[in-house]
Amino acid sequence: MINQSLEHTSNDFYGNICPECGSNNLIPDVNGGETFCSECGIVTNDMLVSRSSEWRAFNAVENEKRNRVGAPRSNAVGDYGLSTKIGTNFNAIKGKISTERKFQIRRMSKWQSRITNSKKISNLNIAMGILARLCSHLHIPRNVKEQTAIYYRKALKEGLVKGRSIESILAACLYAACRLTKIQRSLKEISEFSTCEAKELARCYRDIYNHLELDIPREKAQNNVPKIANIVGIRQVVQREAIDILRDAEEQKITAGMAPSSLAAAALYIACMKTNTKTTQKEIAYAAGVSEVTLRNRYKGLVQGLDLQMN
Repeated sequence: MINQSLEHTSNDFYGNICPECGSNNLIPDVNGGETFCSECGIVTNDMLVSRSSEWRAFNAVENEKRNRVGAPRSNAVGDYGLSTKIGTNFNAIKGKISTERKFQIRRMSKWQSRITNSKKISNLNIAMGILARLCSHLHIPRNVKEQTAIYYRKALKEGLVKGRSIESILAACLYAACRLTKIQRSLKEISEFSTCEAKELARCYRDIYNHLELDIPREKAQNNVPKIANIVGIRQVVQREAIDILRDAEEQKITAGMAPSSLAAAALYIACMKTNTKTTQKEIAYAAGVSEVTLRNRYKGLVQGLDLQMN
């Protein structure tokens, strides 16, 4: 059907006779966007609109999956980015439209707005707007944003949003998505860019974790080391030393019940002392978001548990 339409367009604008040999066997090439003569091979038209997919595909499965028109479907948009709108601006339409037809179009537009502006859609539109703002401030990648939207849709379906603010549930879903994808964002960091406190976000996260039965791996202290080191400005050699200390501590089973951020800060401070890197407890504690007292307690626990000889 596409070939017929392209051939019809080619014949209307460029004629159906080859200007070189006079043959009428002109063949449109859909993939190449050209029309050529089957007798002499001359290209008579190279301005055909390509109807093929804009994605690259290397097999039949990818070609079928990626063949689409328009923007891709996104969970981070309230209506998945698939809705349309019936316009009522008749001034932009050429030609006369009867009064009865105008009344019909306005009525169709009104009913469409009623259907698309349900409570669920309105809730999702508000939530996805908040999600876009949080992801922009926290520099969250797109895959984490999509995962957060999936978690929020599940929470909305289970009725977990009732009695709670939309932003608190959404921020908790964002924290869960960061934990799943190993993006280091703490509840305190997320609460700084939202209107909810860290305690409220932690409460909402526990509810989401229990009701949705999320399979989120336990946070490891090693993942916090690069983040803290980048804030303080510590070298890669020191970071590797801190990661080795944490691995030894996990093997000795002396890290149970301790916050990963405080453990990472203590291990990084020990590594700085072992490599003679100049830094202070205050700088590392501030970068990790813990107090200096907590840092010193974790430092003593690691030194005693691993039997380290410190100067």
